[in-house]
Amino acid sequence: MSYTEEQLDRYFQHINYPREKHASDRLQLLTELQARQLARVPFESLTLHYSNHRHISLDLEDLFVKVVVQGKGGYCMELNALFGVVLRGLGFELTSVGGRIKGEERFGGWSHMLNLVVVDGQRYMVDVGFGKGAAMVPVPLHRDASPEFTTIAPLRGKLVYENLEQSSDAGQRMWVYYSTDGADGPFRQRNCFTEQEFFPEDFEVMNWAVMSRPTSYFVKTVLCMRTILNPDTGKAEGTVVLHKDEVKRKIGDKLELLETLKNEADRVRAIEKYFFIALTPAEQNAIRDMPQELLETK
Repeated sequence: MSYTEEQLDRYFQHINYPREKHASDRLQLLTELQARQLARVPFESLTLHYSNHRHISLDLEDLFVKVVVQGKGGYCMELNALFGVVLRGLGFELTSVGGRIKGEERFGGWSHMLNLVVVDGQRYMVDVGFGKGAAMVPVPLHRDASPEFTTIAPLRGKLVYENLEQSSDAGQRMWVYYSTDGADGPFRQRNCFTEQEFFPEDFEVMNWAVMSRPTSYFVKTVLCMRTILNPDTGKAEGTVVLHKDEVKRKIGDKLELLETLKNEADRVRAIEKYFFIALTPAEQNAIRDMPQELLETK
């Protein structure tokens, strides 16, 4: 499926990057699209807490309505699916692939989606649906090298083609994405992925687990995150994150607590203030009596 030209124009207006501003250089265009998407479309779990159905649809028309019409965000399988359709509409060649997220000690099961985009014969990792430590730019895949790059200065990232420590087959390789939390490191494994194409049917299975398993991070956690762009350079200079009852802003490697939220009214207000998402009364009521409801302690 593809979006119409009218839908694409609505999307470009939504991320404040209309066609007349599009770069002619293909890699620059891809880079700027990714930056604008990350700044305008939040990485968030709100549907799993502020809806009665608590269902994440990967239908592309549903995603367009959710993101562009309603102004919401989503998690990896939503955001990278929508972004992939937009890129194809601009003539980019890409493959959608699956990934694993690094836990405290091991990589988990298949639960992540990202796109591999080809520009001038070179494949790039492009991910608009990852949280802490995300790559903010297209990252080239080089099997024989793993150069460091800037995510949000002075933070760094790198992409390494290597064997996973937990793998029983020493000959198997995956792409492992690393990034730092501070200017001086260390590098931490964030996720790994394959170059094997994943189909919509694969993502439907993955999505069901991510949105419904009681142990799923997104099921347990109210989360919103977006990047902050430098107005002069157009590059990411920081992030703003709502995590449970706190809102924090990180510029470079400097972290600041903006607000501690005491109740649902505080959180609903913060979601609109920092992420431009206005929850309806019905959506606000949907979290009542749920474990994630934010109740003011007496």
